[in-house]
Amino acid sequence: MSAARNAAQAFLITVFVGGLLGPLYAMGSLMAGSDPWLGAHAAYTCPTICPGCHGPYESRGGTQVNGSSRRGRASKFYCQPPHGTLDDVDDLARYEFPDGSLVVIGASYAVVLPLVFAAAFGALRLLARRRKGPSATDR
Repeated sequence: MSAARNAAQAFLITVFVGGLLGPLYAMGSLMAGSDPWLGAHAAYTCPTICPGCHGPYESRGGTQVNGSSRRGRASKFYCQPPHGTLDDVDDLARYEFPDGSLVVIGASYAVVLPLVFAAAFGALRLLARRRKGPSATDR
């Protein structure tokens, strides 16, 4: 099996597996109020919110579920300010993601897709080597 064929198969695996796992993982951890990637992609998205901002994200607010009724407001996501913590600042809106969780979930693709592709490609290459059997230099 050629490297190009392995790369094509790894790409297909990435699209199907990574396309589902990344957002599902991100949504689950956001519901728990934590940064899904422990600040990995916050390093790229937070400086666009305000100069010097950094991760990990912090979630505030959210919907409370009581029995079968929901009440409350949507969660808001914030980057950490350049100095101190969010509890130390007066203007929280300055550090808030304008699109809320959509930015965080969308950015999760940038983290999960390369990881899934590398794992799938490596697994396919290993499988191809095992199918060939031992080479003449291995004996």
